[in-house]
Amino acid sequence: MHEFQQQRFAAQPGRWAINFACNAESAVSDHKFKVGQSVHYTSGPYGRGTADGSYKVTQLLPPEGDDHQYRIKSTSEPHERVVRESQLARD
Repeated sequence: MHEFQQQRFAAQPGRWAINFACNAESAVSDHKFKVGQSVHYTSGPYGRGTADGSYKVTQLLPPEGDDHQYRIKSTSEPHERVVRESQLARD
């Protein structure tokens, strides 16, 4: 790294982390559902259908393509699922 670049980075400590945090926050701010909200999950045409049902949103995740993602949990399962917004409906 050149001396000029080192000085520039030294003058702005933590700038990358701040920019990353701001981008991550804006990436999850446009979600349709909120943490704690009950939703109905549909696994889609290739799913087994046994996972379909009522879930609670446990975490908002950054989008993948044009579709927001969520982490959801059912009381009848020990694990959480990562799903797309298009797979969810209001419960």
